[in-house]
Amino acid sequence: MKGRMSDEVWASVVKFLVSLDEHQRVFDSATDQLMISPESPLKEPFYGVTDDLITACSDLAGDHFDSLSWWVYENDFGRNGMDAGADGDIRKIMSYEDLRWLLEVVA
Repeated sequence: MKGRMSDEVWASVVKFLVSLDEHQRVFDSATDQLMISPESPLKEPFYGVTDDLITACSDLAGDHFDSLSWWVYENDFGRNGMDAGADGDIRKIMSYEDLRWLLEVVA
């Protein structure tokens, strides 16, 4: 592994991501029930703050390749089971352990 973050930093990253996942599910459920389109400016404040928090958490974790943003938006917190890695070492990233591996292997 190229880089290794402390267990304390990792615990903070996971706590943030678990909380974000819960808040995003509630927000999406509420806006879906109100039939607010994904492009609506009413969603901008939530996603603007979310982006800022992801950036801050990425800085804390030493994430120079936007892996946390990818985890949240494209891999849907691991539910999409997408592949990622570096230097020919590619894996499905589905769990927080997989995400930590990714953050450390690309560091």
